[in-house]
Amino acid sequence: MSNSLKQPTFMDLYSGGYLMADEIDDFIDRWHEEAKVVETDSIPINEFLGMTRDEYEAWVHDASVLPHIVRARMSHASLDAVMHEHVDNMLLAARADNQTAIKALGKWLERRRTA
Repeated sequence: MSNSLKQPTFMDLYSGGYLMADEIDDFIDRWHEEAKVVETDSIPINEFLGMTRDEYEAWVHDASVLPHIVRARMSHASLDAVMHEHVDNMLLAARADNQTAIKALGKWLERRRTA
């Protein structure tokens, strides 16, 4: 008999303030473990984490975007608009440690524009 109660996803718990961003690794480990136990295809990792495919892709490019994903959701703004603002703010800060994230997110946003 399956459990009809839906387990909260990482994003449910993170956006509710119950988890820290780095605890996503525990959920990813759990997804891998469940995929080993269940011999059929498991749900996609983005769904397991409670993210859309676009949110997951943004997170893969820069793990620091989680608060921006939550902000986009809460304000009902488009993810692209919030990510553009995030990249613009990183450019204004012009910190050397942001350069990799700026390039990765910039390329991701550019691909989305041409798709």
